Amino acid sequence: MAIRSSDIETLQKIASFEETTPESQYPLGWSWQQVRVWPSTLSRMVIEGYLEITFSSNSYTGYRLTQKGKALAGAAEPDFEGEEIPDQALELPEDIFEPIEGYLDIKELTFRVLKADKPVHLLFSGVPASAKTMFLMELSQIKGAVYILGSQSTKAGIAETLFELKPKLLLVDEIDRIGAKDIAVLLSLAET
Repeated sequence: MAIRSSDIETLQKIASFEETTPESQYPLGWSWQQVRVWPSTLSRMVIEGYLEITFSSNSYTGYRLTQKGKALAGAAEPDFEGEEIPDQALELPEDIFEPIEGYLDIKELTFRVLKADKPVHLLFSGVPASAKTMFLMELSQIKGAVYILGSQSTKAGIAETLFELKPKLLLVDEIDRIGAKDIAVLLSLAET
């Protein structure tokens, strides 16, 4: 599984905290507030095996680095199994959006979002028949893009898609039809 360069920095920050802070200050494990990392990011790192939960209650979750997390945090140049970090820029087909008439401002905004240096979230909203799905279908032609239909998606299915396919571009149609429990995985992703 590929790891982001920002995750390596986060693991190094956590390792520094564990090395410099007496364990008596976090006997149940450190909290997200102590290391200043969002819980959603920590949860993902637990799933990936870099952290372990040492204590959990309604009001507190304690974490520690695993051996895998310590090894990655301490590695000057970690082994990414041939995967490049950061990801290469998206390759946009020349004829993308050709079937869509008008909407020049939306097309321009979408191009700017796709070419941004950092991840940008874009939400298409509007009345029915305003080309929202057509835009997503055109974007799904991009190499590394994954299309999800919200009305037929579950938390487990979305998480599996994210971790197995590792999309560069995630396209979610009918996001308003994803159940409240199922959308949590996307909200966690949007925070990072």
